[in-house]
Amino acid sequence: MHIDSKNKMSDAENKSIEIIRADVRRLLSQKRKMIFGIYIIIAVIFIVVGFIKGTNTVHDEGGHTVYGDSYPAYDMKEVGWYGMNITFETEGWDGKGIYTHWTEKKESHPGNAAIVVLIVFALIGMPIIAIAVMKKQCGLTSFTVSQKHIVGSYCILISAKSINIPIERIDYLTISNGYLDKIRSGKTIMLRSSFGNVKFHYIQNADDVVAKTTQLIEQMKNQTIDVGFQTAKNIKKEKPKSSTVEALQEITEMKNLGLISEEEYTKMKNEFLKTL
Repeated sequence: MHIDSKNKMSDAENKSIEIIRADVRRLLSQKRKMIFGIYIIIAVIFIVVGFIKGTNTVHDEGGHTVYGDSYPAYDMKEVGWYGMNITFETEGWDGKGIYTHWTEKKESHPGNAAIVVLIVFALIGMPIIAIAVMKKQCGLTSFTVSQKHIVGSYCILISAKSINIPIERIDYLTISNGYLDKIRSGKTIMLRSSFGNVKFHYIQNADDVVAKTTQLIEQMKNQTIDVGFQTAKNIKKEKPKSSTVEALQEITEMKNLGLISEEEYTKMKNEFLKTL
């Protein structure tokens, strides 16, 4: 019970400092549903017509060969798909000389059958699987901005990876709205930080998320610069030489960690050097 109360307190604290939460969902408009339904109907018709065209039955009433041998009535059946034979059944003479006899003949083409199965799967199965994958990815994606961190999860295929990045380690955020985003629904936010690049898809309020996060990043940078200049002024009043060296080491470390830019580092360094 004690652990649960701590978790509840932590959740309340996180909620109180939350800046914005991404709206992650797939919006299926009536137009999108109608296009998918029309595609499935056309695909089914295309598949059925292929089997109709590739399947033939020929009936022979029987008769006599040129050698005077009689043969019974029989059917020749061919099953295929747009000219690719899958099975072939017929009856005919077999053997030589006195061993000639009337028999059934069957042929199968497993290679053609495999090709037809793959085509049918690509036309019907792949779009359905793609929709299921997108639904799974959307459910695993999250993106929340607080005063000090960005937390969330992003997808690689159907597996999720979590992030918890301090605001000061983030370089910038950008938005993409390409062809794939139109298929998925929503926009993509790309987050660039000292840890690398991460993409979050299915974001419906991407513009608001990026605008508020960018504002927060700028505020954090300005605070860092202000602290640096204030430190320089304090050094000048108290311990000029030793404190200046320590401060220079600190801002050098901040630059190496990517917390401040080269230009900001130069300005702060020059301010510190004035104290010598």
